[in-house]
Order: sequence, then C-alpha cells, then structure tokens
Amino acid sequence: MRRILAERAEDRLTSMHDGATLLDGIPTTDTNDLEVALTELYELDPRLYRLAELRFLCGLTTDQIATVLETSPSQTKRDWDTALSQLVKSLRNRHSTTADRTVAG
Repeated sequence: MRRILAERAEDRLTSMHDGATLLDGIPTTDTNDLEVALTELYELDPRLYRLAELRFLCGLTTDQIATVLETSPSQTKRDWDTALSQLVKSLRNRHSTTADRTVAG
C-alpha cells in the first residue's frame, strides 16, 4: 500500500511541477525516497500517515480530510504542516546521506 501511495504522490507532485518532482523544494527523483519517508512517518505517527495518505493518494482537501478524520479544519492544517515537515526532514536526511556516500565513494 505504501508503495502505491508513494507512486501516486510522486505522480501528483511531478504533474504539479512540470516533470520535476518536488516536496517543499526537495527533489525526489526516486520513489523509494518518498516511500521510505512515508514509512518513517507511519512509524512516527500513524494518524499523520493517514492524513498524508488521504492528501496524496485520494487528493482530498483540508476540509475533506477534516471530515473523514472527524477533526476541525484548523487541526487538520496543523497536522498536515507537521506531516509535511516530517516528510521533508526525512527526504533531506536521505539526500544528505546519499550525497555523503557519493563524496566519500
């Protein structure tokens, strides 16, 4: 399921940025990067993962997600900001680790 989510998210992000896959300014050229970031998000907080799943896979808006999760739109926005922050942090860590290995290699 996470693999499908990562692929759908990558497709949606790519279509929004003319072929360059970006998540908050971070290029994601490998679906595995996003899949790992989503897995880490699930391990950190399954509720935030569910929110990301609804946002990426289903393409729901903040208001729609709030209805599904039975929370307020403002809480959903705060949770999305947290989820997005965690995904970006994970992707940055993966990119810096990859760059470190490339330089050391």
